[in-house]
Amino acid sequence: MEKKVIDELIKDDGLKKKYMKAVEECDMTAKADKCETTYEYLKCLDVKVLSETFKEVASVCNKENGFTGDIEELNFNSPDVSREAKCAVACSFEKKGVLKSDGTIDKEVEKKVIDELIKDDGLKKKYMKAIEECDISAKADKCETTYEYLKCLDVKVR
Repeated sequence: MEKKVIDELIKDDGLKKKYMKAVEECDMTAKADKCETTYEYLKCLDVKVLSETFKEVASVCNKENGFTGDIEELNFNSPDVSREAKCAVACSFEKKGVLKSDGTIDKEVEKKVIDELIKDDGLKKKYMKAIEECDISAKADKCETTYEYLKCLDVKVR
């Protein structure tokens, strides 16, 4: 049933393929409450599709900025973070809508991203608090703004 609905509603073939794959991977085991079952299932679909999309965004941004590493493996408290890495992250933030056109961080969008990607409630709570505490003003260079913001998050979440 879900595949038929996805096929009818989603026109983009790439996105359709991601949802079809997620349908196969998400558990639709009935819970005591049908609303809870539906909520958990849809949440699983969205997280799987978003995770895949974020990996694609990171890959595109890495190529655009000449970064050959993995954004998720960066240590933002290291003085050795390359310019290419910083700009790949800024690119990723732009494409996700977290970095606004004026060079500031959109904290509400960032919270939505964290809410969708982090499953552990304790860790999610730390990130939400850190997002509020990390008030990084826009620098002349978006790569540095994003780097300073993530450096702050990294310190506060640890």
